[in-house]
Amino acid sequence: AHNGTQLLMQGGLHPELKIDWFEQLFREIRQRFPSVQIHSLSPAEIIHIAELSGLSMPECLARLHAAGLASLPGGGAEIFHPEVRHQICEHKADATQWFEIHRTAHALGLASNCTMLYGHVETAHERVEHLMALRELQDNAPPIPYSQVVAAIRDQAGKFIHTCFHVAMYEPYVELAERLNQLAPG
Repeated sequence: AHNGTQLLMQGGLHPELKIDWFEQLFREIRQRFPSVQIHSLSPAEIIHIAELSGLSMPECLARLHAAGLASLPGGGAEIFHPEVRHQICEHKADATQWFEIHRTAHALGLASNCTMLYGHVETAHERVEHLMALRELQDNAPPIPYSQVVAAIRDQAGKFIHTCFHVAMYEPYVELAERLNQLAPG
């Protein structure tokens, strides 16, 4: 932890790791590195840990927060439109679950961010809807320094080129959507 300020952990749905494992891990990290912010666990992981541990999602988040979880990454947001989600990420938390987890986290004092995976099958209108839904969430959330936008752009041979950039949350969303349209097909 040479000058590190944040630890991002995401990794999937382990079939045996219940909440006590994560609580112990987060407490040990906080004890050894008190200035490092623990920014971990996607909505799918929160749902999985809660179900595996026999807890409600709010109970699960409250316990993780008490153990040291400071913020949630925005993984799994992709595009919130249900038809698009069905095509590109049907096994992840749906948009309703994603927003419920982030609202609950905000009510507990946790910050969060959001990813947007675009350039697949979604339309420009669906991109704007995604951003507007995030804007509404942000209006009732603690300060969020950025939104992470991930582009899935294909080159001329059809191979995916992944690009990631950060966007200041105060940037007008219509302007952002126009920038996204310039980068991605469709």
